[in-house]
Amino acid sequence: MKRLPWLLYGDMEPGGGAHRYFSDVLRALEPELWPTLIVLPPSSVNAEIEKAARDMNASVLPLRVGRRLDLLAFKTLRHVVRRHKIRHASLQLSSLFWGNKTVFSALRWAGVKRIVITAHAIDPPEEVTVKSRLRRMETRLFSRFVTDWIALAHYDQQIFQRLGVSPESRVLLRPCVSDFPVEAAPDWEELTQNGSERGIKRWIGFMGVLRRAKGIYELLEAFAAITNEFPDCGLLIVGEGEERTSLVQKCFAFGLMPRIIFTGYRSDGRALLKLCDACVLASHTEHYPFVLLEAMAEGVSVIATSVGAVPEMLGDGERGTLVPPRDIPALSDAMRNVLSSKDETHESMEKARQFVRETSSPAQFREGLKTFYHRWLEGEETILADRD
Repeated sequence: MKRLPWLLYGDMEPGGGAHRYFSDVLRALEPELWPTLIVLPPSSVNAEIEKAARDMNASVLPLRVGRRLDLLAFKTLRHVVRRHKIRHASLQLSSLFWGNKTVFSALRWAGVKRIVITAHAIDPPEEVTVKSRLRRMETRLFSRFVTDWIALAHYDQQIFQRLGVSPESRVLLRPCVSDFPVEAAPDWEELTQNGSERGIKRWIGFMGVLRRAKGIYELLEAFAAITNEFPDCGLLIVGEGEERTSLVQKCFAFGLMPRIIFTGYRSDGRALLKLCDACVLASHTEHYPFVLLEAMAEGVSVIATSVGAVPEMLGDGERGTLVPPRDIPALSDAMRNVLSSKDETHESMEKARQFVRETSSPAQFREGLKTFYHRWLEGEETILADRD
């Protein structure tokens, strides 16, 4: 196959699941499928992506795009796309369309004919507000200009169906995670030394961006409710974000600080999770969180809110514990059960490991990418304006 010019675009936060998926795509693509142009926000262009681009002989465009129509970004992207004679664009979006009108407009004006979307947070807003109505209208408008859709879960397929996307335009390509155990974090003993001196031998782990939507405040309150029953248990918080200072203050207010560790962002978060007795994700909204896949691959008990594709990942509770979002008593009870019931959690852990092996291996991911991108790049161009 002749290498065709195409663009790989990412709209994402560094360190999040969407950024991880983007990096996995770059690692998995075969040489004849390498992109010509990689476009990312400046904060998301790291050494790994720069090296991958050099190896692929691809250009990297650090581009900051405003949430409203950004004329400077529009002109820059349109010019570069025309210069590289690009007619195919693969978009990795942290939200389905809202805030991406600049990118879609630039691609359309530059003559791009085929657009594939991989959405990493795809819930259309359900609130009855003017802003929500506008978001739904924009989502339906831009969906008409998309020729192909990549779903990370069957949950996505339902959202795509609500947008009127035909089954022929959709493909399921789950994220990948190695099912081989990783090495333990080398600084674990140093990291947990203060807790060990206070008799803490077990840890509940959280890994993610520190913002309210991740349910981190509900997690703190739920953990505070079980500390008297489980004096040997601590809470490990891996990640950075806008709420860190407020969270630390809350920990002091609850008297929890000696039992909570804030590690900041860690590239070896999975190595830390494997040493925990449970992984908790208390998010208000989610899509297909990588942290759960990593915990499941490591055989760590999972507690998560029943949002997005999480029930699908956890087999409606067979592969982990599901709780309603924002339900602090339910979250506390789930942590009690996991810390107390080893036999029940062992069975769910084995089912979780099996799920990862069967659906999310790197080999499956590479084969899925190869099959899709060959078809997408070789297929006849669709005239977007003529689509129903």
